Amino acid sequence: GRACPSRHFMGLSVLTWNVLAETYTKPDYFPKARPGDLNWNTRHRRILDRLTNLAADILCFQEYEGDTQHPMDRILTLRRGRVFHNYDGHFTKRPRGRPDGVATLW
Repeated sequence: GRACPSRHFMGLSVLTWNVLAETYTKPDYFPKARPGDLNWNTRHRRILDRLTNLAADILCFQEYEGDTQHPMDRILTLRRGRVFHNYDGHFTKRPRGRPDGVATLW
């Protein structure tokens, strides 16, 4: 027989995002930024709104502060490689005592 292309496409969405660790949001580093835009509570709310709207299957974060008592952790709950809210994941901390790293969630 002849192969028939599927009429249903099952997509996979991947999001990669440098979420700019709170540690690095010093006004001296971003002189053109409005002070409110560097505020973690403001940024956190915007990040979560965007993540909710995009609903990606795989999330890749850079500059993620994954092992601190951080607001992002309270939402994504990344602990010991397990992420709740339907994601599993892995966090790798940067070397030399830096507080951030990369997180991959699926």
